[in-house]
Amino acid sequence: MTAQALERITYLGKRYSLRSLPLDSYFSDAHPKPDFGAITLSFCSACWRGYVGSWEIDGDQLLLIDILLPFSESEQSLLHLVSAQKPPIVANWYTGELRLQKGEPLRYDFDWSAIYEEEIVFNVERGVIVSSHIVDHRLEPPSPV
Repeated sequence: MTAQALERITYLGKRYSLRSLPLDSYFSDAHPKPDFGAITLSFCSACWRGYVGSWEIDGDQLLLIDILLPFSESEQSLLHLVSAQKPPIVANWYTGELRLQKGEPLRYDFDWSAIYEEEIVFNVERGVIVSSHIVDHRLEPPSPV
């Protein structure tokens, strides 16, 4: 399986890669997921979902800033395909973990491309950050080959 493109998130003015997919839980019968690949005539095996979300943590809120066409030089916005709201959009549909990648890559996996030295993990309930902690992957034993 090809490693998948990561979402982007800005936290305290710094951009991180996000090892979570908060937009996936937005899609439902009430909010069907567009066929991004068919709409944009784009397909890439490194982004099966067809988009890259751009996010921000502002205070205690998770905000959707944009939905972008993956691997596009023009950074074409796809947000209009999902919502008529103007960004930033409070991600009140999302409950779960956000895993921000920090430091240098330690090893590679097949789902998310790399495990970094640290992850900043935020626990989110209905778009509100309720807690956070840091996971230090340098303290983990090496993976068997």
